[in-house]
Amino acid sequence: MIVVTLTDCPPALRGDLSKWLLEINTGVYIGQVNARVRDKLWQRITQNIKCGRATMVFDAQNEQRMDFRIHNTSWEIVDCDGIKLIRRPSEQRLTEIKDAGEGVLVPGFSNAAKYLQLSRLQKSQGKTNASNGKLRKGCVSNCTVVDIETTGLDADNDSIVEVAALRVRNLQPVEEYSALIRIERSLPDSIIQLTGITDEALAESGIPLFKALQSLLEFIGEDIMLIHNASFDLAFLRNNLARQGLPALNNKSLDTCQLARKAFLNVSDYKLSTLARHYSIEQAIQHRALEDCRVTLDVYKAIAQTE
Repeated sequence: MIVVTLTDCPPALRGDLSKWLLEINTGVYIGQVNARVRDKLWQRITQNIKCGRATMVFDAQNEQRMDFRIHNTSWEIVDCDGIKLIRRPSEQRLTEIKDAGEGVLVPGFSNAAKYLQLSRLQKSQGKTNASNGKLRKGCVSNCTVVDIETTGLDADNDSIVEVAALRVRNLQPVEEYSALIRIERSLPDSIIQLTGITDEALAESGIPLFKALQSLLEFIGEDIMLIHNASFDLAFLRNNLARQGLPALNNKSLDTCQLARKAFLNVSDYKLSTLARHYSIEQAIQHRALEDCRVTLDVYKAIAQTE
């Protein structure tokens, strides 16, 4: 069974969904479909919902006996060692959330969720990762690293001010893309201090959001995306692609934050800067999209090449 909830659903999309699902209340659909139809329906939803929000919950063969997807929302899907949970970001924790949180136990969840993660960590104590040159299961040697900088945490209301991507082949960077983006409002002082990006830089070097995202889509192509704290970047990218009338970003993705958590590294938190220090990776500047792409790749290589 699947359950879909939508807000601001266009009539045409409502009609499409009604062919497969029963609308039991305004914007609430339930039904029984196979995995192929379910994925096609989700693709149709993300391509046509525009500024509306969407949630899909469905049966799955995992520990929770279910899986879910969300679209156009500032709420985040976070994987706690195989258990998927939902968290709403705190406005007071911009830097921590952008860099993937602070600590082993993800804040904002119930005591039961924390206990579950803690028990798994305890069971895994004593495990070590010895480098043998092989790629960790699930890692790939060809992908495109993606990073963005934004004016805040809220994917519904804040703006993207910089995008960057790094094409990777055989774990080596071969081509790069980056762009500043013009916005209609002034940057918050906190973002200027965090990134070093200024209103003057955006006015002089920034390009329209549509052009930046269109070029980014073309650059990524069909590659798997490598992103640090992927839920944050993808929420902004999917929202803004929909608002600009551009195709949905449905590429598979890998998250270096989650890979680091599953590797049980001896680190205080899973910020990109912390992982860079852990692996003795030089980071020239922080919170600039292209440099963060380079560091993300180096962190990924360090994680991927250990067992």
